[in-house]
Amino acid sequence: MLKQAADRLRAHAEAHRALLPPVEGQVNLAEYLGRVCVTFTRATLADCGVHLSVDSDDIWLSADRAWRIGLTVAELIRNAARHGLRGRAGSIAVRVAQAGDDVICAVGDDGRCDENVAPGRGVSVARALANDLGGSIEWWFTERGCLARLRAPAEARAAC
Repeated sequence: MLKQAADRLRAHAEAHRALLPPVEGQVNLAEYLGRVCVTFTRATLADCGVHLSVDSDDIWLSADRAWRIGLTVAELIRNAARHGLRGRAGSIAVRVAQAGDDVICAVGDDGRCDENVAPGRGVSVARALANDLGGSIEWWFTERGCLARLRAPAEARAAC
């Protein structure tokens, strides 16, 4: 029992470390999000029977930009687990690609989320993070689950 508690604390510490800003310079977003998702799975999803998959193009971004996108994707994953899967077993898929000058991050689950529920704190946090990136988030609700899509410029744009 003590070993399980220690393992769980270690997993949470690793997840926290993964969400710290990377060092300066350029970061491969695929590798960074891969680490975030692996540690997030160990810390919170595996015990609930949630399978998290990541499919990402190699996209090189500034460390700060990759970190901000990572925070946004982590919040979308958290929302998918909490509201789409509602603590039950299921799947969450993350797909990241570059589309022109933008990065597209799609987070989908195979759960059931009521699109008529008023947005809560998690949606507000995700929208604020996306706005900080100069991007936006859209949600789609289907019988097969929910899809959230972040679209943000790969590079910060100068304010007018």
